[in-house]
Amino acid sequence: MNRSVPAAAPTLVLVLAVAAVLVLAGCAAPIADSSPTPNAGTGDGESADAGLDVRTGSLPIDGNETLDRTAAMLGVPIDPPVVHVDDSSAGGASGVRDPSSFDALVGMPFPDGNDVGDELTVGGAASPFAAVYVAPADDSSAAEIEQVLAHELVHVAQFQHRAPQEVRAGIPEAHRTTRDAELVVTSMTEGGAVYGSSAYTERYDLPIDPESEILERLYPNASVGTKLVWGPYHYGAQYIDSVATDPESHWAVYEEPPATMRQVLHGESGGGTGTGTGALEPFEATLASDGSYDAGDWNRARSETMGEFVVRLVLETELTAETSADAASGWVYDRQLRVANADESLDGHAWSVRFEDAANASTYASALTSYLDARADSSERAGNASTTTTSSGVVNATWYTDDYAFAVAAPDERTVTLLGGPEAFVEAASVDVTADADVSLSVSDARDENATATTRSVAAPDLDPGPDPVVGAIAAQTPTNGMVAPERGSR
Repeated sequence: MNRSVPAAAPTLVLVLAVAAVLVLAGCAAPIADSSPTPNAGTGDGESADAGLDVRTGSLPIDGNETLDRTAAMLGVPIDPPVVHVDDSSAGGASGVRDPSSFDALVGMPFPDGNDVGDELTVGGAASPFAAVYVAPADDSSAAEIEQVLAHELVHVAQFQHRAPQEVRAGIPEAHRTTRDAELVVTSMTEGGAVYGSSAYTERYDLPIDPESEILERLYPNASVGTKLVWGPYHYGAQYIDSVATDPESHWAVYEEPPATMRQVLHGESGGGTGTGTGALEPFEATLASDGSYDAGDWNRARSETMGEFVVRLVLETELTAETSADAASGWVYDRQLRVANADESLDGHAWSVRFEDAANASTYASALTSYLDARADSSERAGNASTTTTSSGVVNATWYTDDYAFAVAAPDERTVTLLGGPEAFVEAASVDVTADADVSLSVSDARDENATATTRSVAAPDLDPGPDPVVGAIAAQTPTNGMVAPERGSR
């Protein structure tokens, strides 16, 4: 059963959709810069005397005891929220993915409900407006319900003590509004709740496995679409566990958070500033006329930074987890530029990923080629076999699926660009690195007429997109449409 319900960032709307799909206990509705609910606690580790206000349904546990235990464990006061208990198990609405979206382009699947098995039976959500939702199944145990309630109460404490705002403020401004940064905020918020509920489970001797152990067991074998949702829970909890000594002191993590998912994945120190491992190297991706076409034909629609976690999972849609993680390591920054043309039904994408050094870039280029070989129905390679691969490891080719064309470019030795979208765009697009180390995209009228090509068939993968998603719920939050990694407006 679904355990988490964010609304699309950055609004403060809470959507509760309980279905037999995936995920872990509880999810916080996303926070922008809103003021938190006033805290009515009476002191460190104490909650207000009024106690929980259970408005609908009933709890098979002493909810006030869970509230007091959570507050004591976290060492902060918690203003008691309103609690709604709903045992509905009806499915949610189907979601629709924009075929021009980045996630559709790269073949990111929806989460797969089969990944959960029978281990997770209680859904939950928390709102910054002091409301908690708990959604047990008919066979959920009291311990499972208590664990989920504790998870949601950690979220309530986070909201009341402005943890999400602190995390966002700790991310460098140039990176703060990116998809990668949103994943960091989610990782610290949800990772903190997994860390807290797991500590609660162990401290108060609940007869079930901690959430962190459930994730350790389920995550490696989950589908890529599910990993995109579960990753912030899994890696966020691991990160907090590596830097915090106990739940009472874990609040320091929010004050100096990691700036990128690279830091979350590898346990690197927070901040993202300075030099060396984990330092940010932001650059821009721009659309520029090369003089051979009307600049009005293609227009910048939006740009985004995906981050190492997304790089890893894109490759993993076709390659092994180990190969994908190795190819994504060494990431220092990326920019995805989406451009639109009124004469084309699909938008074009130029996704440029920069690495620490040429060796890492070459490893990624090789993996990206294997990914495209596995994904494509056919490909055309320019020149003869001995000249199809450049010194940067980039194959001079165009790959085709039923809907998209793809090509790979290396504008410098550390940067690899995936071009994707309609054939007219891919065949006419080129990229260069400017004097300021930005990436410039040009779209000419036609391909180089002197290039020769050979065609070879590649078996198309048998992809199963899984069940229809539940819009608004973390279990089915599609990466392009929701909390996990929305494609937002132009930056």
